[in-house]
Amino acid sequence: MYTYAKDIVDKVRMTKLPPFGPGFTKAQAEEAATMDVLCSSFKDDGDDYTVFVLKDKDGKTIATTKVDNY
Repeated sequence: MYTYAKDIVDKVRMTKLPPFGPGFTKAQAEEAATMDVLCSSFKDDGDDYTVFVLKDKDGKTIATTKVDNY
């Protein structure tokens, strides 16, 4: 797994529905300060996937979701 993008602050991007985004709720996006995007790599077993992680202003994870494929 590798970090594709880090410290995204775009609230619209946080709420885009899969397969084009994580589909977090507006409330979750408003609570979040940033979002990180992690992707599977060729070394990972199984199908490809993307993990989206919302973090608060202190860097604490407040929500995570996994979307199949990239």
